Amino acid sequence: MSDNLLARVPKNARSKRAMAKREPKLVENPKSTMLIRGTTTSATIKELLTDLYVMKRPFAKHFSRKNDILPFEDATSLEFFSAKNDASLFAFGSHNKKRPNNLVLGRLFDHQILDMCEVGITKFKGLSSFPDARKPHLGARPCMVFEGDGFEHDDNLSKLRSLLLDFLRGWPAEKINLEGLDHVIVCTAVGTAQVKLRTYEIVQLKAPPGEERLRLQPMGPCFDMTLRRTQWAAEEAAKQALRRPKSAHYKPKSIKNVRPDGMGDQIGRLHLDSQDLSKMALRRFKALGAKRKRSDSE
Repeated sequence: MSDNLLARVPKNARSKRAMAKREPKLVENPKSTMLIRGTTTSATIKELLTDLYVMKRPFAKHFSRKNDILPFEDATSLEFFSAKNDASLFAFGSHNKKRPNNLVLGRLFDHQILDMCEVGITKFKGLSSFPDARKPHLGARPCMVFEGDGFEHDDNLSKLRSLLLDFLRGWPAEKINLEGLDHVIVCTAVGTAQVKLRTYEIVQLKAPPGEERLRLQPMGPCFDMTLRRTQWAAEEAAKQALRRPKSAHYKPKSIKNVRPDGMGDQIGRLHLDSQDLSKMALRRFKALGAKRKRSDSE
């Protein structure tokens, strides 16, 4: 189904522009996230998906209907939703007796499942649990901190860190205004199977000129994650997903003694050897030649 969706022919200018946005680009668009509910979900999972949507706006789509999906058994529906919504990240929430408060985080490459990680949610506190704290701004990028040796030495936790970083960091930027950093996400590894995620609001306090005083105030969402099932990408698939075109990192060779000016034009500097004027081919006049011969004969 996804192949037919991607192979559609635009019928008008509007659909042509929409499909042009989904074509591969040298610099890709910000990653979009799908927040999907299963057939049975608990109040904890519903609130968590809503809070994640608030943090991921505007690059997120919250599915309001229930979906009969089992990501680890059959991911066809997820891949179809990815192609339809042009999304490369997803969070799937479900709840049952065997796996209560279940959350699956995953990535897709070329609208195909790349890797997934299933975690159990405990000790959840959402945004509504902190009425005095402000909500994240629209499109705000958080400051992320990872604590614990497990992220460095355990393979599952190391890959989970990469997944969380890709899921929560927002779109990449070369420069960030410090005024736009309004919250911090701290992930702490406990052992090899548990991660504690805490979110803090950055509050600026009054300080003398030239000094900055900041305070971290708890805000939601805050919860503990326990690792369950995982499905990480194969080595070849991971290499293909991380491959960059040559033109993305190609820099033209600099030309010596050439620089642009303020108007965008190229200015060059030439270096020449000293000239011997006696050997230059100049125009000879007959009158001067006759005088020179006469002087030589005398």
